Amino acid sequence: MWTFFNDTIVFAYRKPERNDMCITFWNTKINEKSVKYTKSLLHIKSSGDYCVLVSKYSEPNLVKDTWMIQLCNAIGCPVESKTFCVEPKYVAMNQTHVIVASEDVVYFW
Repeated sequence: MWTFFNDTIVFAYRKPERNDMCITFWNTKINEKSVKYTKSLLHIKSSGDYCVLVSKYSEPNLVKDTWMIQLCNAIGCPVESKTFCVEPKYVAMNQTHVIVASEDVVYFW
């Protein structure tokens, strides 16, 4: 998975020694990288100055499956996040909105 926005390439991969996904934010203009880790990453999308990371939220006390959307800036810092109980099969993003959809529900943020 990868995306490009604001002179930054964001790509995710799995390291052999870790169970979670390694997400690298690489600013190609100034050649600076920042790395963050998350479990169960499903989607990466971007537009304008931000990207969204969609992952399954693993909390042992939760009864239902829960997913998280994180809005991140070009260095990978979360600006805002939301949790929801709809399985995100499709994700789209523009400069003002994020749309997450399952087979029968659309989540508009």
